Amino acid sequence: MGLDLVLVQEQYSGEPNLLQIGQHAKAGILVCRSDTTICVLAHLSTPHCLVGHVEPCDVHVLSCYFQYSEDIDRHLDHLDRVLNTLRGKRILIGVDCNAHSPLWFCERRQYTGRGPEVEHRRQRMEGFVLGRDLIIHNQEDQPRTFAGPSGESNIDLTLSTRNLSVTEWTVNDQACSSDHRLITCRVSGAERIGRIPWGASATRVAESFTDVVTESARECLGVRKSRIYGGYEWWNGKLDQLRRTAARKRKVWQGTRGRGGVREERPLADFRRARWEYRVAIRERQDQYYKDIADSGNVDPWGLAYRAASGRCLAPRGVINGLALADGYACDTQGAMSGVLRALCPDDDPG
Repeated sequence: MGLDLVLVQEQYSGEPNLLQIGQHAKAGILVCRSDTTICVLAHLSTPHCLVGHVEPCDVHVLSCYFQYSEDIDRHLDHLDRVLNTLRGKRILIGVDCNAHSPLWFCERRQYTGRGPEVEHRRQRMEGFVLGRDLIIHNQEDQPRTFAGPSGESNIDLTLSTRNLSVTEWTVNDQACSSDHRLITCRVSGAERIGRIPWGASATRVAESFTDVVTESARECLGVRKSRIYGGYEWWNGKLDQLRRTAARKRKVWQGTRGRGGVREERPLADFRRARWEYRVAIRERQDQYYKDIADSGNVDPWGLAYRAASGRCLAPRGVINGLALADGYACDTQGAMSGVLRALCPDDDPG
């Protein structure tokens, strides 16, 4: 199947390439390719949680088993310490959590009405995933991850940090004889930084960084449409009222179409009269607005008329505003960019 690594839990037979901690380990990593370099972080690993670092793609992989007969709190506390140590790293977690939740598409009967222990495991697991802002890659349209004599369920999770891209997540129900079905996915490698334009001008860098911040803000916060109609500069309340009147009379006329006679002709005449008044008012307002702009040149020769004719009404593209910093103000592009970077991308470990 072209597998590189397999995160295994409850392994009852040993393999030469199976990495684990202790003789009675419940979690391990099986290395399937000889050209894959992986380093086991023994100081972060336990028999129930094996932590490794894969060099080619710069990813930390965690194989975890939360044994049902043991308190889930101790396993989550250890995993929490591991994630704190690896803060900012690209992390992939494969875990047999032995907990059911609607977050990973379990059936309602599997997590309701089964006693306080089941409810506690569900709440603790859900709280950990949401509190750590981990991504759950389990998909609803895939087969169940576990199929045993007592039924099928989703107790095997694939989690990752948000800085790691995981694709092609699949449950293979015919790949092995184990009750736990084989889950495969593809992980992207670390991005290369060899093509950074180190010689780019400050203006170009400022423009590019502004675009990235703007796009990120739009994706995270969304764009809210203004409820206030801005209109053109020459637009006013009278034109808006005439527009509404013409639209209302148009609807009245449309409701009488096909009736014939006076009942149709009179609403049509009212609509045409309102539309004519609306169009005449627009032309008159536009003419007056442009005359006012032209006349303003007699008072201020470098005002709006000059700037409109010379194309100087728009702000420059590559502009970054000065920033008020803790130790003063940014007086140049480099200082402003540095302040923006420190504010938007704080150090994970300021100490």
